[in-house]
Amino acid sequence: MNKIKSSDTVSIDFDKLGKGPGLIIVGGSLADHHMYHPLAVELSKNFTVYNYDRRNRGMSGNSNNHSMETELEDLETLITLDKSPTHMASPMDLVKPIIDFMNVRL
Repeated sequence: MNKIKSSDTVSIDFDKLGKGPGLIIVGGSLADHHMYHPLAVELSKNFTVYNYDRRNRGMSGNSNNHSMETELEDLETLITLDKSPTHMASPMDLVKPIIDFMNVRL
């Protein structure tokens, strides 16, 4: 696992697989990166895939400061890792807030 520090210094752990345009898998709230590993492997044939553990899950750090804003800040931190346009894939209801947030920030 690779590590990066979020804006509030929580460790965000992630796997990086493949080559190509960046793609971040945003996992569900009850899962860590292991659940999405088979998907990450398949997507890595065409993308550089960042499969991460959201804060307070898996190998990532724990924090009492946990909100939609910190989740999005963590995602923004991951986006800075890739210099190409970064895509996101998520099986959950965070998709709309993520898109809205990124449209404002980028």
